[in-house]
Amino acid sequence: FEDSRGRLWIGTNDGGVAVMENNEFEVIDQHDGLQTSSIRTITEDGSGNVIIATNLGLSYIDPQGGLHIFDDPQTATKNIIGLRNAEDGTIYGITKDNLYFTINDLKITSFYSGDSLGIDTVNCIAPVPGEDGMVYMGTVHSELLTADMRNGMEIRSTVDVSPLVNILLI
Repeated sequence: FEDSRGRLWIGTNDGGVAVMENNEFEVIDQHDGLQTSSIRTITEDGSGNVIIATNLGLSYIDPQGGLHIFDDPQTATKNIIGLRNAEDGTIYGITKDNLYFTINDLKITSFYSGDSLGIDTVNCIAPVPGEDGMVYMGTVHSELLTADMRNGMEIRSTVDVSPLVNILLI
């Protein structure tokens, strides 16, 4: 992931996250306060905070280089498998156990359970360009969902994309 300052961020499965700036690497891992060294995805918010999704929740590096753990019990121990930025600054997230959430100003602002909503297991989430609050979601069973996350979670459309299965990226 390349951030707005041109730094390259590299996530690993068991070695933490490395950031390259001016051809020098700095590794950030559990010894530095990261909750785990298993990184799943990396993104940046509009204020320059680099958000790191791990298999045990969320962390972020502020613009001054300070490491912080998201203090939210809903995501604290979750395997976060996806984060995507929308044009309005909202960050959409998804966990391995079929939970979806939004982040605004470094706070979890909504949180939904796909199981309680009757939604098949979702592997990925992506904002719909030009439509604030709308997302695409790809499922394990050949479905591409369009959902409205503005006021709750409402599935607006379902498209069968067979023979594709286990959609991992939109």
